[in-house]
Amino acid sequence: MPVVTGVVNKPPWGGPHDERHLLEAQRVFDEAAPIAVELAKQYVDYIRVSSDQNWLGSSASIPRMVWINELRDAARRRLAASFGQGISVVLLGADDALSVAGHHAAIESLKLRQAPALADSLLADASFANWPTGNPDRRQAVLLAAIACEVKIKASLRELARREQFELVSLVLENPRDISLAAATLLDKALDAICGRSLRRDNKDLYKAATRLFEDRNAIAHRGGDRLIDDRLTVHVATARSIFDYLNSLSPRLIE
Repeated sequence: MPVVTGVVNKPPWGGPHDERHLLEAQRVFDEAAPIAVELAKQYVDYIRVSSDQNWLGSSASIPRMVWINELRDAARRRLAASFGQGISVVLLGADDALSVAGHHAAIESLKLRQAPALADSLLADASFANWPTGNPDRRQAVLLAAIACEVKIKASLRELARREQFELVSLVLENPRDISLAAATLLDKALDAICGRSLRRDNKDLYKAATRLFEDRNAIAHRGGDRLIDDRLTVHVATARSIFDYLNSLSPRLIE
């Protein structure tokens, strides 16, 4: 989709295109190109929703320039200036690199045809939406992180329950209209009733952070979350990951 933009401060056209003029032309390109990208993104965002063109990708996706980018003067002469959208390169530390053990574990899971758990996949999607490079979508990250936590919490309660508790756990988790427990409360009262552990007692700061995660999720889901600032939303994915680590640390009871 070609996008044509104009700028207020035009370089001095005409005459020899000396280095000064070319630098000025490049400056114009550098100013206009981000405007063109934003216009294209707004257009794509609109038709993705209004015309059901969801194959165009996530709302966090940024359109990439794949055609000729050129700059011409009023006489239609093409100037020797160009623009490249570039790519983001993130250098990870050795601790974040894929380990040999991680690689072999992935190969074994392929052999056994084991797919990642839904909660883990949702948390990975939340982390990607929160990725600091590119165009992070903090609100999408919060929604995904909160859903991931709810799925993880309920799966953990089922795993930790004794046989005689199965019916009660199913009643609580599968009939929210009859028995209403806030998501954060599942980490306290429900978990305590099942296995005698409580995130509120074990890690009060993390429990408060979990409560804020679900509060902000509700603010986004019910009111759009317009008053929430990105700095507050950024930490929620890390909170979700800490909740996962806590739940993974609880050993399931042996089923008699």
